[in-house]
Amino acid sequence: MLPPTDLQMLTITLRRLFRLGDIDGFLALGLEYFVQVILLVSLCQGVLHFPNSLVYGRILPGVAISVSLGQFFYGWLGYQQGKQQGRTDITALPSGINLISLLAFIFLIMLPVRTAAIAQGLSSDQAAELAWQSGLAACASTAVIKFIGIGFVGLLKRFIPLAAHLSTLGGISLTFIAMGFFLRTFAYPVVGLVPLGVILLAYFGRVKFAIPGG
Repeated sequence: MLPPTDLQMLTITLRRLFRLGDIDGFLALGLEYFVQVILLVSLCQGVLHFPNSLVYGRILPGVAISVSLGQFFYGWLGYQQGKQQGRTDITALPSGINLISLLAFIFLIMLPVRTAAIAQGLSSDQAAELAWQSGLAACASTAVIKFIGIGFVGLLKRFIPLAAHLSTLGGISLTFIAMGFFLRTFAYPVVGLVPLGVILLAYFGRVKFAIPGG
């Protein structure tokens, strides 16, 4: 039996790292991040009235760096988990913008700070800077709370079923994230119903298209 060539070894390695479903997941994830960035920019400019220098000069570059690092880290975790279990079809949860936290930070923290700063006589740019700093402080505080809570995860998993954790997250996501876009689908049926039909057929009807359904 002849030894495998370099091209064959590369093909075997790529098959272990990538599967056809990864393309579909990549496209779906890319679309999700695209929508998240549009929503982020719209809220920062429309609700908080942040200047373009703040949105495009600091916020979006920070989002790009954090999301990229998070994806590589979670991808590495998924790869290590697959090695431990001897599987090639395992991955980790994607890292991205937490829209629920984003809405809470903007409407419950940053917007009140901006409104109070304007009421005290600060300019719009100064109020925007103060609101942005309050958002950073809230993110740092959340990170500290999550870091401390890591030690209690095992205890919570032991006494609370996994479905109970996910049901709350799923309900919030359906109500605050998916419902608005779903209603827009019927508001613009010519544009919206065709991709909705493709998604339903691909993910729920298990119909195989020539290209990934996402």
